[in-house]
Amino acid sequence: MTFAEPDPKNAEPAPTAAEERHWLHSTAFWAVLGGLSSLLTGLTTIAAVIVGIQQLRESRELSLQNAAYSSWNELNQASLAQP
Repeated sequence: MTFAEPDPKNAEPAPTAAEERHWLHSTAFWAVLGGLSSLLTGLTTIAAVIVGIQQLRESRELSLQNAAYSSWNELNQASLAQP
């Protein structure tokens, strides 16, 4: 494979200052938009984890209350069956 020097006759002209500015502004806009999108995704993920942990705690609490109610109900049924 050989490499040749670029031919100045067929080279594209250098971009003007206005074109470079437009490109920089456009790139900066998309970089900021991507950063905001990443930040929003991170915050949503943290919120989902917090909600999941709260639901797990609530589930454990309800399970304990259900077990206590069931055993209390069985005790009452037994005492009512044999007065």
